[in-house]
Amino acid sequence: MRFRGVVAGATYLVRVPVDLPPGRYPLAALGPVLYREYGRLRGTTFELTVTATAVVLAGIPMVEGLRVVDSGRIEVALTPAQVEAFGLQSGVAYRIRGEWYGADGRAVEMPVAAAIRVPARWLHPLGES
Repeated sequence: MRFRGVVAGATYLVRVPVDLPPGRYPLAALGPVLYREYGRLRGTTFELTVTATAVVLAGIPMVEGLRVVDSGRIEVALTPAQVEAFGLQSGVAYRIRGEWYGADGRAVEMPVAAAIRVPARWLHPLGES
């Protein structure tokens, strides 16, 4: 699928190919971060809600969207009262990042929306087998 028929706000099935030939998906053009992300996703399928179409990267028609993933990572902003209680410099936006564990010591995971950019050709209508 190219951009034709891709609608922002609609959800599609993304099928990431197992093989990512450098001729079609050049590392230099896509960048190492995106290329690493694709490497982890090789051979997987997931649902993606498209947020932007008509994005072209290195001549490759791309879409931007959100996918839901489970994550145990959390990030919390400290309130001004907490900043003061810890004796930190006021006026700074402090954030704490870490992992979330339940009372039993086991990791807790929650669904979160993760932004990703993928080639439009990987999109398929939901329900297509």
